[in-house]
Amino acid sequence: MNLRSVLILFLLLIITGIAGWWLAQPVPPFEVPSVPRIIAPKVALHPPQLPAPKVDLPPQAKPIAAQGPTKPEGPLARFFADPNRAFKLTPEQLQTYLTTNKRNAESLLAALRLTSDIQFLQEAASHFPNDPTVQLELALRSGEPGERQRALEALSQADPDNALGDYLLGLEHLRQGDSAAAFEAIARGSGKGRMDSYSAPNMQSSEEAYLSAGFTPLEAKAAATFGLPVREAEPLQELAKSLVTLQQAYAANGDSASAETVRQMGHALGQQIQSEAPAIIHELIGMSIEKKFLDAANASARQQALKQRMDYIRSLTTNPRWQELMQQGSAADLSLYLDRQKLLGEEAAMRWWIAR
Repeated sequence: MNLRSVLILFLLLIITGIAGWWLAQPVPPFEVPSVPRIIAPKVALHPPQLPAPKVDLPPQAKPIAAQGPTKPEGPLARFFADPNRAFKLTPEQLQTYLTTNKRNAESLLAALRLTSDIQFLQEAASHFPNDPTVQLELALRSGEPGERQRALEALSQADPDNALGDYLLGLEHLRQGDSAAAFEAIARGSGKGRMDSYSAPNMQSSEEAYLSAGFTPLEAKAAATFGLPVREAEPLQELAKSLVTLQQAYAANGDSASAETVRQMGHALGQQIQSEAPAIIHELIGMSIEKKFLDAANASARQQALKQRMDYIRSLTTNPRWQELMQQGSAADLSLYLDRQKLLGEEAAMRWWIAR
């Protein structure tokens, strides 16, 4: 090898080393300051005076669906344009998926969510009565109060550390006029550190079901991520409205101590939803609930903190980079984003994409 070849080889090694070092540098962070999400404190609540005042509770609400961009384009346009049609499957499309998974609880619930065929829930409840995910679905979908209560009691036994069952059971007792049992269940839930709607395994099983039905990998990820209703959100909002009504009724009757206890229950509910939020929509719901129950002495400072957090979330969802990805992004970029969201959470995925 002559001297010229040696010099060229030496320069190439230097250039390669510099390029490798540059590519290994971390991506600069997104420059909107993050407001730390709240960690709900453990609270000890004493029951209000009984019997509770007679109040008219709000009507039961319907579940809401996850939101996508308002002007869909690109590879996922058909999903965002008409999710009720794009995400719906028939029982026949899911037979292979059900057979492969031996019609276990997870696959039956996925079939229920993607077809709205209640027979899948009935089969799951019959064969898997001790599965907490089955009991939660039954409680959120049943129109019969006794069945909902039994399902929530079974959920609390199957997953005793999950506060969601206690809060929903408290709402069910309020609907039936049993304020003593309601306050007991709500206080029990506020003392637990976990509120789980099982959204992560639900999304995974839904994605697998869509793949089995012939969807492309990107379509399956998007359908599972954006198409599932947030069924637990509306009952929790209904519970918050019911507690506001009770708090006002106690105050109107001159029972300030009981009114304060109910306020603390509602405040703990809002903070716990935020601390356990699997997606941004849950956190926003938790913040909206907390705002209803702020302590008058500290309301101004906490309202400012909540506004700062909401402004930050708005800066993410309205960022042109994220909007461009959702509306016109390539299949490869969308797939990367959805993988990140599943593994790291919605906010982390959005920040990653915007900072790219």
